[in-house]
Amino acid sequence: PGVFYSKLFELCPETKQIFSRFTCKAQAKKLVALLELFVQSMENMDRIRDKIVHISKAHAAAGVQLDMFQPFEETLFYTLEKLLGNKYTPQMESAWRTVFKHLSELVKQGLVEAKHYLKPTQLAEIVGNQSQGSWCGFNGW
Repeated sequence: PGVFYSKLFELCPETKQIFSRFTCKAQAKKLVALLELFVQSMENMDRIRDKIVHISKAHAAAGVQLDMFQPFEETLFYTLEKLLGNKYTPQMESAWRTVFKHLSELVKQGLVEAKHYLKPTQLAEIVGNQSQGSWCGFNGW
């Protein structure tokens, strides 16, 4: 795995099991695509709310826990700093922290709702869709 997943697995070893069904390269592309979509939609969040809810359900089905968000956040910013070097400014970090805060709040909310409202069989069905190469139900992510 690359810098991101090596650090994440170090900080939160239980995430390794969650990501074992997917290639790190494919997951990295999906994360970048999600962040780009989120940034482009910040002024009109209704545009992507359904996608965020669906992503939250997929995360719930995969076993993501709320306490995994902190090591994920730490890993994300560690990776940005490591890969961007001198280009990673305090202003850039502040902007990305704002984006991550809003996105993670939406995903956390959806995660709690998904675990509360979905039956175990529905969660299992979502996991099945993920392992067939359609992360969160969006082919090509």
